[in-house]
Amino acid sequence: MRYDKAIYFQTAEHGAYNPETGDYADDYVTEVKKYGSVSDTGTETMNLVYGEIKQGSLTIQLQTHYKELFNRIRVGRKVYRVDMSAVKTVVKKNGSDMQRKAQRNAPVDTGTLKRSIGIDISDGGMTATVEPTAEYAPYVELGTRFMEAQPYLKPAFEEQKKEFEKDLQKLVR
Repeated sequence: MRYDKAIYFQTAEHGAYNPETGDYADDYVTEVKKYGSVSDTGTETMNLVYGEIKQGSLTIQLQTHYKELFNRIRVGRKVYRVDMSAVKTVVKKNGSDMQRKAQRNAPVDTGTLKRSIGIDISDGGMTATVEPTAEYAPYVELGTRFMEAQPYLKPAFEEQKKEFEKDLQKLVR
């Protein structure tokens, strides 16, 4: 596979509204150039990922991961909107499942620890953070010199990690 096609990852920010003129300023676009392999996305893949056909879709493969946030990709003169809704759905589902597993695993005395395990979705839906807010939570998870550890968060993470990877693999096939 040849990684010789210039691909520009773009972040577009909408122009600010000017109340004096009633107009919006031009959008501001920043882009980062990478090289990759570009091909048309097949009908079967489109049905698998989106459940429908999306016209003019491309499959882009890079040699290394591009970890920065972006919302458009430019290949040549054509700009493609990036639909990350399927990834956001997987992140939210897996975060929620991990929260449930951690709550199920948490030892119960008063129930405070179990109730304190919450989820926070951030980075525009691309990150799910599951963590307890009870002050004593780390002592239960890791133990102390006087108390044996009762892990509840790490086992939930290890179990959910496998499911998350499988769900993401389904999106890129």
